[in-house]
Amino acid sequence: MNVVDLRDFGEGRWRKVDDRPYGGGPGMLMKCGPWFAAVESRLAGTVPGGRPARVVMTTPAGRRFDQRAAEELAQEGHIVFLCGHYEGFDARIETLATDKMSLGDFVMTVGVAPRGGHAPHAPVPSRPRRSPGARLRATAAIW
Repeated sequence: MNVVDLRDFGEGRWRKVDDRPYGGGPGMLMKCGPWFAAVESRLAGTVPGGRPARVVMTTPAGRRFDQRAAEELAQEGHIVFLCGHYEGFDARIETLATDKMSLGDFVMTVGVAPRGGHAPHAPVPSRPRRSPGARLRATAAIW
């Protein structure tokens, strides 16, 4: 698993990745420029098995991540998870996603923490569990 710090693609002196919503309103939105650059960097030259990568946006409005979704994603050669923060994503960022998924009916306040437990880490163990040759122990998955 590779974690990408969105600020590496931020704009300006402070590597800004957020902005106020166009037309006003409360909160902040994730800017689309840094997201497009970050996703393009992860997709560059990556077509394992001749299939394009799945780009999964985590959003409360998405399909529930359940066992069926885990089995489906386990078949993929390359998956990119987009995990936002603040009030959400600029709507243009949604065009990057091939799928939208929700982890459930709860709020995670560390959606973009570069080090530590956050949204993309939750589905990660499901992939090796579903891979041929994986052995499960009571305390760990080995692959």
